[in-house]
Order: sequence, then C-alpha cells, then structure tokens
Amino acid sequence: MSFSYKLNSAPEFTAPYRTVNDAGWKVMNDGSADGKIIEENGRIAIRSVCPAGEGNLMKTFAYKEVAGDFEVHLRISGFDSTSYDSDYFGIMASDSLDLYNANFFEERHFSNNNNILMVTHTKGQEKSTTSSWAGDINGKSVPIDFIIRRTGNVIEYWYSLNEGKTYEQTSKPRVTLNADDIMYVVFCMTAQKEITNTAYVEDITLIGELVGKDIQKGEMVELDFSVSDNENDDIEFAFTSELPEGALRDGQKIYFTPAREGEYVFRASAKDKYHKNPTVKTLKVNVSPIIYLKLNGIHISSDVSPYIENDRTMVPIRVISESLGAKVDWIGDTKTVVIVNGDTKIELKIDSKSANVNGEEISLDAPSVIQQSRTFMPVKFVSEQLGWKVRWNQEYYTVEIG
Repeated sequence: MSFSYKLNSAPEFTAPYRTVNDAGWKVMNDGSADGKIIEENGRIAIRSVCPAGEGNLMKTFAYKEVAGDFEVHLRISGFDSTSYDSDYFGIMASDSLDLYNANFFEERHFSNNNNILMVTHTKGQEKSTTSSWAGDINGKSVPIDFIIRRTGNVIEYWYSLNEGKTYEQTSKPRVTLNADDIMYVVFCMTAQKEITNTAYVEDITLIGELVGKDIQKGEMVELDFSVSDNENDDIEFAFTSELPEGALRDGQKIYFTPAREGEYVFRASAKDKYHKNPTVKTLKVNVSPIIYLKLNGIHISSDVSPYIENDRTMVPIRVISESLGAKVDWIGDTKTVVIVNGDTKIELKIDSKSANVNGEEISLDAPSVIQQSRTFMPVKFVSEQLGWKVRWNQEYYTVEIG
C-alpha cells in the first residue's frame, strides 16, 4: 500500500496589478540635504549636498510607492566626483519617509572606490543602522546593474558587470526585514562634505503593485480583491482596514470616490481552515494634493493624512503634538483634547471655535473636528502655541515646522 500527499495551497488574490498612471519620481530632501533630480535622454542625474557631519540619513531621494512584493532594476553609471569616502549612491526600500522611524534596506555604492555596503534600519534605531560590506563585489567598476527584489519579508539583490547580460549574487545576498507591506522604493544620493556630488542612473524599471499618480477628489477607482482557492476550500474573507468616506463595497471589490485629499490604504485578508496565517493584499490610493509634514527638516509620519479646508491646513492633533514633545489626552465625556508641554496647557473641545490656553480663551481660525476617527486641528495654532514656527512650502506641498 502506498500513500501520496499533496500540499494544500493557501487562498490567492487573483486580480492583476491595477492599471495606474505613472506618478513619476517624487523628490524629497531629508534633514539638511539639498538636491534634485534631472532627467535627460533616458538617464537620471541625482544631485545632493549637505553640511559635514550631518549623518547618513541626510540625503536627497527620489521615490515611487509600491504595495507588497516588487522588483526594481537600475544601472549606476558614474559620479561627478570620486574624491570622498562619505559620498554614496543608494538603492533603498523603506516603509516610511521618516527614515529615523522606518524599517528600510539600503544598498550603498560609494563613489571613491565602488565598494558596496548593505544597510538595514529598524523602527526605533533612530540614527544608527546595521550594516555589512559585500566584500566580493567591492572595487568593481561602474557601470553596474542591480536587481532588488522583495518577497514577503525577504529582500534579495543581484548585480551585473556586463550591462545586465548575466547577474550574480554576493556571499551576503539577502536580508530579512519586518517592514510594512507598502514601501517607498528609492534611489538616493548622500554627499557630506559640503560639496555637491551627482550620481547617474539609467534603465530604471519597477515591477509591482504601483500606487501610481495621485487621483482627484470625486474621481472613482475600482479596487479588486478577488480571491480563489485551488482546492475550492471555504474562504474566510474580510476587509481589515476601515473603509473611508466615499468607499462602497461590492463583494470582493471596492468602488472608491474620495471626498477629500489624502492617502488611503485598503487591506483584505483571506484564509482557509488549513492555514493558520491569512493571505493579505494591500492597495493604496493617493488623492491630490498630498500634504507632507516636516519637523526640522525630518518627515513626520502619520496614519491619517493632513488636509486643507477653507485655506487652513488641518493635521491629526496627536501626531503633531507628540512630535513636538507634548503629551495628549482625550476626555471622552466632554469631547475635549488636552495637550500639555511643560508649562503650556491647551484644551480644545470638538467643533469649538476657541481653545483654552493656560486659562485664556483664544479664537481659532477653524474648529477642531473628528475625521477618520482622529481629531484634526489647524497646524499653525497648535505649533505656535507650543513654541514652534510654521512655514508653508508651496513647491512641495509641505508644512515645515522648526
């Protein structure tokens, strides 16, 4: 008598990648870095400079967003300057634009000797990183082609010295990174000697569930979470993220017509009785204009997006207050937010057009409100009451505090 065993497969999401308009490469300068990208004849120059001694997280980077597994190909073809050992080009995958509080992987290619450093950073490491030299690729001359691939929590990379005809892996070809399923795929430049340097990049291809170009308020998109099981097992299916205003569910699909700007994440899970862990699919939709927050040049992450209403920028009060060092409490009985920072105490009631600051009533440009289960208030008021200056950067749609 013989027995055969067939592995039972988990449910699979079957919809193809969404068809989206290309968002282009969005550019951000982190901290004191100052730079830009220039696209010309299929080649991209990424240029940056920052003060000496500012640290490895001060960089100019260009990014696109992708949900889930991905693969990126690119070629680094050279640098303007090969004089300094602190200048390098990087390929990065990060789950936040706030690099101090992100989980990220970075392959750093140094301009002066073509050495390669593999770097990981986990949330909570702040300025420190974990790194190792890829010794068997060091000293190779540009151009060098790279492939970076994410599969679940594993990130692998390959390199080619013959313009992509054949690829090899080093003795340290992969890292494990417990990152969010939405990541910013980045190429970046760091130059720390107060002298501008430029890296040249070609043949960039990003394959995956791209977030794509921002859509407009009132524009409808279809989000397909169709799922199947090869053995036709019963499937437990659920949307695991709160559906925002304007989202309608139809079976395993969502039709989303956004009512306001912001970043919207949709997640669904599916499992059968033979698998402990569910299969998860995530999609993200960005609705223009996306508003960013920076504190002393560093991006502030938030699980809900700021928005503009009646020419006032409204921000999630807990995120901004705690980033500025304040403590925030919620008094449910009176629907009051209490913010304390040193000798300053601010009390705000939902929908009120005034706030109490150290016992004095002060008028607000706009009342605090609840959106997406979060309390929002004007960023200018709370920042200035906590002793910070606020500036609006129109070019990058960024609130700059500092």
